[in-house]
Amino acid sequence: MLTNKKEGKWETDAWDIAIIMIILIGVFSYFQTYSLGFNFSLITILMVFPIAASNAFIEEIIFRLSYVTMGDNEALSPLYGILMGSIVFGFIHYSGAVPNGLFGVLLSAYLGYFLSKSIYETKGFYWAFFIHFLLDVVILMFILHVNM
Repeated sequence: MLTNKKEGKWETDAWDIAIIMIILIGVFSYFQTYSLGFNFSLITILMVFPIAASNAFIEEIIFRLSYVTMGDNEALSPLYGILMGSIVFGFIHYSGAVPNGLFGVLLSAYLGYFLSKSIYETKGFYWAFFIHFLLDVVILMFILHVNM
């Protein structure tokens, strides 16, 4: 997409889409939380990384790996697993923290589609987890640092 390297699809395209998603999520998270003000501290910054890793791992297992595996192993269409991983992940973000609302649903559903597709095509968990982790770091930097 944005790079001209001659590597495998996920080694190049995943980084490009991850960067675009991080920018979109960062801007969206900022505008959803800026009116509250921010108060950054070292302790909460350090807390962001283990919380982001835990959340990414759990959500990838529940919302992606389970659906992609069902679609691949239960004689269902792989498209079923990819779409279900996308749709369910999108809808749970309607009233979640950030991103939320209709735009949050659409953004999360697109992300769910991309991450489900990565699990299906690579037959692995790495790209889905890593990209989700990076996005959660950005989101949690805003959520955990708003003035309460």
